[in-house]
Amino acid sequence: MLERMRRNFAGLGLLAITAMLLGACGSGSNPTKSAAPAPAAASPSASGGQADFDAAVAAAKKEKLVVVTHPGPPYEAFINAFKKAYPDIPVEEVEQRPSDIATKMLTEQKNGVFSYDVWWDATSTMNTVVIPAGGFQDLKPFLVLPDVTNPSNWNGGKLLFTSDSQPFVLVHSLYLPGDIYVNRDVAPKDLFVAGKPFNPTDLLDPRIKGKILFRTPDSPQGGSLNLTGLLKSNGADFVKKLLVDQQPIFEENAELIAQQLIQGKGAIEIGGDTPTIQTCLGQGGCKNISTVIQQSYALATGIGVLKGAPHPNAAKVFVNWTLTKVGQQAFVDAYASNHQPGANSDRVDVEGKDPDHAVDFSKLAQISVQGTDAGSGDMTQVLSMYKQISSK
Repeated sequence: MLERMRRNFAGLGLLAITAMLLGACGSGSNPTKSAAPAPAAASPSASGGQADFDAAVAAAKKEKLVVVTHPGPPYEAFINAFKKAYPDIPVEEVEQRPSDIATKMLTEQKNGVFSYDVWWDATSTMNTVVIPAGGFQDLKPFLVLPDVTNPSNWNGGKLLFTSDSQPFVLVHSLYLPGDIYVNRDVAPKDLFVAGKPFNPTDLLDPRIKGKILFRTPDSPQGGSLNLTGLLKSNGADFVKKLLVDQQPIFEENAELIAQQLIQGKGAIEIGGDTPTIQTCLGQGGCKNISTVIQQSYALATGIGVLKGAPHPNAAKVFVNWTLTKVGQQAFVDAYASNHQPGANSDRVDVEGKDPDHAVDFSKLAQISVQGTDAGSGDMTQVLSMYKQISSK
């Protein structure tokens, strides 16, 4: 799903260094001295309400929205829905993978350049790299519509932030990624059976030894994300056997992994590029490729306002619209129409269109929720395990 996994987080080392260098920049609520002062009408108001939102809409027509998203048709479709809802607000969509934009963004912020208003995407890089570096600002003052702030409108009875202590990025969709894909022409017929729950022990079958295409789990991305779920459900010994005894084919390039699976160079891939395979399926190809759903970890899609956002009114409008019932329905429709896994919203009044990947909130404690503080410990352990294994 990934993002929603489709979410790629390469180059953790560079990002971590960047984060440490920028740590002194302060919290996201304190723009540097180079930030242009916002007009009074643009200042986020804690009073909230429809009048506050309407004033932001009027002021936003004199600004423009610069929103960072993941590349791909589902994201473009959602932004187009916003443009249709607010045609008088100019929009610039910056499509970049999270690991790429994070480095660029934090470097610019360090040098007093604030180019982006809102980041809407998978939340892992936001939470583990950009929030610690002070790259976001407090989101709560931007949440003004009662439809958005009413806890009863959300599963779990509350607004779910990626961090309880730092309310900078709000999660609006959790989903169980389906980013483990199988080439049925290569994998044994009795493994990863379609229509049945994913059985992790299939991964240790000796018949697929050396045939597992695996994105190198050295940073928070598809390969390591899947391992957090396996760690949660099957334990550390299982993960070690998978990474060592099964002799996976490690590869950094997510798109190459997906292409190799399509070409029959592996039986299964973990952490490959979901959009590559989904595009193939959507065009009527890849008849021999199917997905198995990992149910022990979830990905989060969320939204936050960046430090020094140059167009705060436009940011406020986009954030609130995104989180309303109308906005969340547009999100679900954009994902569903583009065959993107995870077409579900955390709002209780929005009907999802991807039940296979929906999260059961009553069992949330049993799932490694990535992109949040709650799941960061699992990720830290996974990265440490791979580092130890690869150094031998």
